[in-house]
Amino acid sequence: YKLKWRDLTMKETPQGITFIEFNERISKTRNGENGEIRSTIPKMFETPLHPARCPVQAYKKYASLRPSGYSSPDDPFYLAPRTVPHTEDKENDIWFKKQKVGDKKLSSLMKVMANKANLNKDKKLTNHSGRKRLVQKLRDNNVSTVDIMQITGHKSERSINNYSELSTKR
Repeated sequence: YKLKWRDLTMKETPQGITFIEFNERISKTRNGENGEIRSTIPKMFETPLHPARCPVQAYKKYASLRPSGYSSPDDPFYLAPRTVPHTEDKENDIWFKKQKVGDKKLSSLMKVMANKANLNKDKKLTNHSGRKRLVQKLRDNNVSTVDIMQITGHKSERSINNYSELSTKR
């Protein structure tokens, strides 16, 4: 909800691979004291073989549909969708308002997506479900707890264990 446009930056490796980097700001849980800065900066790399699922392509599309002049560093990342068509310039129609999306709307996104995708209605899916699933998949594939902590940003092993469930595979 507090994510700013500057918190995600598009960059390129020396080999020419484009990626989005998360620039973490100081927060109540990560204030820079006691070594609380991530040792690994989170990144999402382009997936040219799967453009429909490419995070870089999604970022570029989102950037192109934002109101012009509303991608300054301190502008909110998540914007409220436009519900009435922008009629002045149909060719350059924008999808979003110059307004931050509400926190209740943002917190309900996973539930809306799950319903539209006809996912299992018996499961309680939340925005946090993706994070939990990631930890479970990494554990199922024998990724070390230390590496999982670097990927997810958890500060303790105990917090990783809260996400763990015994899988059929294990």
